[in-house]
Amino acid sequence: MAGAAQAAAPLQFVTEPFPPFNFEENGQVAGPMVEVLQAVCKGAKITCTAHIMPWRRALAMAESGQADGIFSILHGPEKARDFVLSDPVIRTAYSFFAPRRSGWSYATPRSLEGMTIGVYGPSSTSITLTALVDGDSSTKVNVELSNFDALKTLSLGGYGPQSAVFINRDVGLSMTKSMNLSEISPAGDVKQIAYCFGLSKKSPHTEEIATFNRALRQRLASGEVAQILAKYGMKSPPPSR
Repeated sequence: MAGAAQAAAPLQFVTEPFPPFNFEENGQVAGPMVEVLQAVCKGAKITCTAHIMPWRRALAMAESGQADGIFSILHGPEKARDFVLSDPVIRTAYSFFAPRRSGWSYATPRSLEGMTIGVYGPSSTSITLTALVDGDSSTKVNVELSNFDALKTLSLGGYGPQSAVFINRDVGLSMTKSMNLSEISPAGDVKQIAYCFGLSKKSPHTEEIATFNRALRQRLASGEVAQILAKYGMKSPPPSR
């Protein structure tokens, strides 16, 4: 029909298995970030799809414009070089996890003296830890191939008596539960962070991306996102002003 509004183009999002933020369930992408995505797209009247795959492939697709968006990515200037960042969606932190019996907890960088710390890397987490240690020769950092390897080694005493793992707090809580590591518990937050959606700067669907970001901002302000996250025991950052 002449003069009718053109239908919004569909947006394709990609992600990786990253419990508890996004994960595969019955062959589909699930988790709080996906629920937020679905709510935003429904409100914006945009058809959105989400596909789960290895992170490097997902990142390459989003950077090249083969995919319109990616999640969950760290909200910060480093990611803003490659993506149009949505408002922060989920608030979390980088934290230490340690054996309960050790009685150790993190208070300041001096708490790390003489410690052995396991961390997955290379990653934003390992970069943060390296800056935190800042060349202290008494602190040993063991970079592992996965968070699973770091937590398992810690639980088996492989890092020695004075040891901990540095990990995203919510990831750590999820993994210690799934791995039945009841003796490993949070031992102090270091840095508050937030995850968001990254929208490809090379996507041809710039109008839909702008509509998506406006719709997300509205749902953050209305508390709808907070209600979704509450089901998972998570919180959203304060709304942008």
